Parts: sequence; C-alpha cells; structure tokens
Amino acid sequence: FIQDIVGVDRQDTSNDSVLKIATLLQSLDSDPSTDEIEIEKTDFDKFKSSDGIKKEISQMTDEEVEKTIKSKGITPKTKEEVKKHLQNSQKQFKVVVDNTAPSLLSTSIKNGASDINIVPSIKLTFSEDIPKTKQMKENFRLKNTNGGFIGLNIDQKGSIITITPKKALA
Repeated sequence: FIQDIVGVDRQDTSNDSVLKIATLLQSLDSDPSTDEIEIEKTDFDKFKSSDGIKKEISQMTDEEVEKTIKSKGITPKTKEEVKKHLQNSQKQFKVVVDNTAPSLLSTSIKNGASDINIVPSIKLTFSEDIPKTKQMKENFRLKNTNGGFIGLNIDQKGSIITITPKKALA
C-alpha cells in the first residue's frame, strides 16, 4: 500500500503524499477495467529520460504533479477518482470492513418494459462503486426468451454500471 511507503495508517486516504503518488500511478494505469494498476512499459519509460521527475513526487505541489503527468501526454486522475480508488482497494483487501452491501438505486429499463431499443444500454445505478472484480459476467446476466444467456459488455463509471448486449435482442 502507498500508505505503508509514506509511513501513515493504511486507512488514511487524505494524506497529501499518498494522494500525489496515487494520482501518478492511477493516471498511468493502462487497464481501467481492473482494480489493479497496470503501467505499460512505454508509459513507464516516459519518466526514465533526463526530463523525467526532477524531485520526489511527494514534495511536489498538486499543480506540479498534474503538470508533470500532462507533460507526458497522459490525463491525470482527479483527487475524487484517486480517493475512490484508494477506498475501494481498502475494501477489496479488507483494510476496512464494509458490511453494507451496495443497493440498486435505479435502472434505465424497468422489468417487464416493452418497446425498448433492440440493442439497449442498460444503466444500473448503485449506492456505491462496485469493485471491478464483482463486475464479472457471472454477476450480471441477461437472458433471452429461451433462457439462454446473451453476451454482454460491461462498463463502469463510479457507481453506474452500463450493460450493453453484444447482439441485438429479439
């Protein structure tokens, strides 16, 4: 955990140094479909050159961190995104105990609805972010009228999961 490196409590998601390091790492993440941070070698190498980071990132201002990331052609994550990711990681790795299951607040298509688009994007809004490990196709299923499963694409933005069938519905 970044908190271990910085020397603060693992539950601390507001520490300035933790947030700066997390901002850099999360901004470099090449695969947002997982909760892990994966950095492509080409992005990693951008910081190895002589014009890389001139001082320790935890000593930079927020503006310097953002400028450094942007100078490499990468879009920096916002503090809110960074904090959410840190908090979700804490839940996933049991640093904090989350005994409250997320609840479904709304759906874009109601059960039993008719006259809908044959390739709908179904938006599900939850009370909190759903860990990417729980977004597996086994947890979100769509069946056709014969009871067979329909292939899905699943996308998440915060607490909203969008499910899109891979083929047109009957």
